[in-house]
Amino acid sequence: MTQMQTVLIIEPDPSIRGAMADVAHEAGYRCLEAGDGDEGLRLFGHARMAHVFVDVLAPGTDGLEVIRSLRALANGGGEAGRVTVTALMGESSFGDLGLLRVARLMGADHTVTKFPPLGHTLVTLGRILAGEGTRLVEKRMHRRYARSLTGMVHWYHEAVSSTVECTVLNLSLGGALLRTRCDGRAVPQPGADRFELVLRDEDGYDEVFPCEPRRLEHDGEHVFIGTAFSTLHARQKKTLRTCLAA
Repeated sequence: MTQMQTVLIIEPDPSIRGAMADVAHEAGYRCLEAGDGDEGLRLFGHARMAHVFVDVLAPGTDGLEVIRSLRALANGGGEAGRVTVTALMGESSFGDLGLLRVARLMGADHTVTKFPPLGHTLVTLGRILAGEGTRLVEKRMHRRYARSLTGMVHWYHEAVSSTVECTVLNLSLGGALLRTRCDGRAVPQPGADRFELVLRDEDGYDEVFPCEPRRLEHDGEHVFIGTAFSTLHARQKKTLRTCLAA
């Protein structure tokens, strides 16, 4: 029997860390989680790792120092020489994105930005776990979502509800990127009381996905909406997997 490989996730945000762990589990990996660099290095010393995902601004021993330490171990041979390291940085750190280039110089194999919706990041991490480079990931994503899904988006704000058809440009278990036309109508607002995406499942029923709008952009004709799914139940995950496999 093939031994299950292990992924180490060093990420301070518990919700993001949990979503990344879900991706690793679905890809067939065992997963260890750490909230800071010190704990991450300790865990690395107690298990054989295939991949390490590390936030470059992790508290304690920061991600850059973690990468430097891993590659220093690699220079001495042993398991660290075969681990794939991915450096991540959140959108709140736009001014420091040069740190991702530093991470590359220190030995990171991949660099990924955690822009909302988180689904973009999770798709990329899934492809990395499947052995694809980040450039190939981008090509696969653009090719895959050229054939887009159609759904409905509902939002409720101050007792007023609106419903409009949308095109799903990108979809994962973490969230979706939607596009809808303005057409002179009210558009979704970040402060909506409720925000939902409706997709049709394989049995022809409408499945409602509660969302958290994370990004709204206008180009005059269209509204682009980045969302993260608030919660996902088993049936909703099944619907999403069906849509992703279409």
